[in-house]
Amino acid sequence: MTVRLHLVVGGQSSGKSAWAEKTVLAATEEWLRPVIICPCIAFDDGMKQRIQAHQEARHERWLTVETFDITHVFDQIDPDVPVLVDAVDTWLSQRAYELGLDQADPTDEIARSRSLIDEASRFGELAKERIAPTVVIAGVPGMGLVPLGTETRRLVDLHGRITQALHPDLVTWVHAGRVIAQG
Repeated sequence: MTVRLHLVVGGQSSGKSAWAEKTVLAATEEWLRPVIICPCIAFDDGMKQRIQAHQEARHERWLTVETFDITHVFDQIDPDVPVLVDAVDTWLSQRAYELGLDQADPTDEIARSRSLIDEASRFGELAKERIAPTVVIAGVPGMGLVPLGTETRRLVDLHGRITQALHPDLVTWVHAGRVIAQG
């Protein structure tokens, strides 16, 4: 089976980004610049430092695109170029905020959630139509206690439905910088 869409999951600071970056670079011809899509906004000093650390650790071959319109990037690049999305979590946080899903009682919660799931599903479909692989990084919120607060539970549940909507060909779980499971 050809892997067109590869989902890499792991906890915060588990090494999933570094592992995914190395894996994509190792599978990419040296003359080719893979694209990394970074849907993230530096909303505070801590986030600015996090983004800077990722940028400094990233190999110079990467072509970085900072956008929340992740499906649009496919229109801009050759289908032979590998793509890495880092990460679903920051994309979801921003998109949920834009749609008001972070509110205690959002208007049209079901319709707005459905629109994000559909957006992720469309991204998954487009990724699978490409020649080169697309690797998507996602955290694993909700792997412990049930989160407190309606808004947090809503986003954790939505995160799970979105990763399922991608319909990845392969899922890799990374912890402590090592692959724990693949399937």
